Amino acid sequence: MLVRTSIVFDEVRQQILIFAHEKLKNDFPRDDYKEFLELVIIYLGDVPSGGIKFRRPGPYHLARWIYCLKIILFQNQFKLNVVEKKALQTICCFIVMCYTESCFTAPDAVQAPLNDIQFIKKLHSYKKDDKIIAEIALNKFLNHLWYLNEECVAFSLFDDRINVKQKRNMIQKILEEDKEEEKELPTSLFSPKSMIMFKRFGLTTNFLKMDPSEWNTQNDYIQSQLTIRSLKVVNDTAERGVKLMEKFNDKITKNEDQKQFLLKTVQDYRRKYPGYSQEKLKTPYIK
Repeated sequence: MLVRTSIVFDEVRQQILIFAHEKLKNDFPRDDYKEFLELVIIYLGDVPSGGIKFRRPGPYHLARWIYCLKIILFQNQFKLNVVEKKALQTICCFIVMCYTESCFTAPDAVQAPLNDIQFIKKLHSYKKDDKIIAEIALNKFLNHLWYLNEECVAFSLFDDRINVKQKRNMIQKILEEDKEEEKELPTSLFSPKSMIMFKRFGLTTNFLKMDPSEWNTQNDYIQSQLTIRSLKVVNDTAERGVKLMEKFNDKITKNEDQKQFLLKTVQDYRRKYPGYSQEKLKTPYIK
């Protein structure tokens, strides 16, 4: 059943397996995230902690990747020609080597700026293995880097993976005088405009006056780090909200006034009764 698509796995296979096994210990908002990691592990010739099992086909958030991995794992049960099999091997190789780790580290706002830069480097490196796929993915990803601006890049000040020397350079760029008359292109993503991030989230900047080697002992730095880490930087929640509203539009009423009234009623109810977990709903209502 297992497929060895490329010798490029030899160098990174163990690294990917360690990452996938570790991530499986987390809780996920949807079961398909867990299934995706399990399929990656099986594809690489290992066994997930819960054993090898496959879910029936259904609606998936990660459908395109899950079905590619399943088809290649069950290729003997499909009538695949040479071209189809090669295409599946190509995409599965990319999924496992480039996409998996980036996908599951994306929600961390603190790590997001450095993750994006590392992903770009990974795609450039992947050109040695598959130049066509690497360039397609790279061109697509670069079209979505508009958010990696001077403000958002300041999130990385709280990233423990960045060393003290690098953080000193970041602070130097942020605190230097803003010379609007300069017309030269910036040599760094960091600038005095990066300070806007602190104002936007009401974060103190006292720790910026200290050496980065001391930040981890400062309460204002620790609290600011927790605030940034709590931010939602992926659109999974928004996508589910949009899908829910699409279903809602067709189910209850088509009258716009009634629809708006109902939304306000739901919003008001949630303010009064904020707990709506499954455990909370099982609790008997007592006046």
